[in-house]
Amino acid sequence: MKIVVSDPVFLTEEYRKRLEVLGNLTIFENMPASIDELIARIEDADIVIAGRYGLSQRAIEATKRLKMIAVWQTGYDHIDLEAANEKSIVVSNVPHYAYDSVAEMVFALMLNLARRVHVADMGLRKGNFDWRNYIGVQLMGKTIGIVGLGNMGKRVAQIAHGFNMNVIAFKHHCDINEARKMSVPCVDLDILIEK
Repeated sequence: MKIVVSDPVFLTEEYRKRLEVLGNLTIFENMPASIDELIARIEDADIVIAGRYGLSQRAIEATKRLKMIAVWQTGYDHIDLEAANEKSIVVSNVPHYAYDSVAEMVFALMLNLARRVHVADMGLRKGNFDWRNYIGVQLMGKTIGIVGLGNMGKRVAQIAHGFNMNVIAFKHHCDINEARKMSVPCVDLDILIEK
C-alpha cells in the first residue's frame, strides 16, 4: 500500500512509525508548486494524507487507485467531496482536533493585544522598564463577535464568558435554543461587525 503525505503536516515520530507499518510511506515537507506537482505526488497513492493544499476534482480524477483521503485537520472544504464520492474514495477528517488549543490561542492573542504584552516584552529585553508599556484595556465588558458556532466557536464563547465578555455570534443556521443555552445571541454578520 502506498501512503502519501501530500503537503506539510505535523507528524510525530510515533505516528510516522505507525504509518510505515501500514505500507510504503512518502512524506512531502513542502507545498506543491502547482496542481501538476500535486498530481505527480499522489497519482499512484492508495491513501493520501492531505494538509492545507487540498485535492481538487482534477487531482482526484488523476489518481489511479486512491481509496482514502485523510484530512489532517477539522476543515475539509478544500477537498472536492463530489469527485471523491464518484470514485468511491473515503474522506475522513479530525472533527475535534485542537479546538481547545485554537480557542486558547485566540485569547492568548487577544490578551497580548489588549495588554500590550509584546510591547512591554520588547522594552524589557532592551533594558527599558516603562510602566506605560503595561497599560492596556480589559477584556471584561468588551464584546466579542464569533463567526461560526462549531466546536471552536463554542469553546471561544465559553472562555469569553469566563472573562465576563459580551458574546455574540453569526452562524448561517443558528439553533436558537442552543444559542440561548450558551447565552450567545445569533446576529446578522453586519450587526456582528458593527458591534
